[in-house]
Amino acid sequence: MATNNLTYHEVAQIKQTRRREAAQQVGASLAGDNLASLHKIGVNLFGVAIREAQDNENDYNTVAIGHVYNKDSQSILLVACKGIKAKPVGTIVAEAKEYFPTLTEGHTMILQNELSVSGGGSDHLHAEMAIVQALYYKLQVSKSQIPSCGAQIACILKGVCPDCSGWLTRHNIPHTWRREHVASSGWTNPLTGAFFKYSGGDLQYNKLFWNGFQVASKIDTMSAKKTIHPNSAKYA
Repeated sequence: MATNNLTYHEVAQIKQTRRREAAQQVGASLAGDNLASLHKIGVNLFGVAIREAQDNENDYNTVAIGHVYNKDSQSILLVACKGIKAKPVGTIVAEAKEYFPTLTEGHTMILQNELSVSGGGSDHLHAEMAIVQALYYKLQVSKSQIPSCGAQIACILKGVCPDCSGWLTRHNIPHTWRREHVASSGWTNPLTGAFFKYSGGDLQYNKLFWNGFQVASKIDTMSAKKTIHPNSAKYA
């Protein structure tokens, strides 16, 4: 098979493999920069609810907290809750003020059970990726600008999955430790809406749009070809 004449399914397999290979094997240290503070804030606010969810073996329930600085060096906090009820903004700010004195309620964003706002339409958007999506679509921070605004993301009381860790690592976004197992429910790219579930020959891949052009909703059954080299930056 020529490497520049791949099916959409083959392209998706390469994307998934390279993303997971990029994942940090250990994850960023909690001693680094703002990650320790973000994790402490999350544990104090949501620790009880998260532990209860873990006791019930519900892996879906996740809280992630992200922090960036705006152009005036003011803190912006993004709190993404998947299956865990969010706290009031005032409660979050009161807890976070010790670590981020410039934080205000107006600079605190709660993301409750966020869905993908891009073409794919999947609802399997992980909490960490909901923060990335909010930076891009709601705060208008481009992908290349995300590291320069000091973006850091902490997943509270659980490891970051290999897919999220791979995406964050490739885009130079510090985050808390990586766990070993992938999410059984699948993973959605925060910017394109592409949905991946399982891997290898069993990979299910759905995407309604590809670079602005509509394609089938069930890419894994397509025979259509696309001229693209596997070393292309589009695999990032």
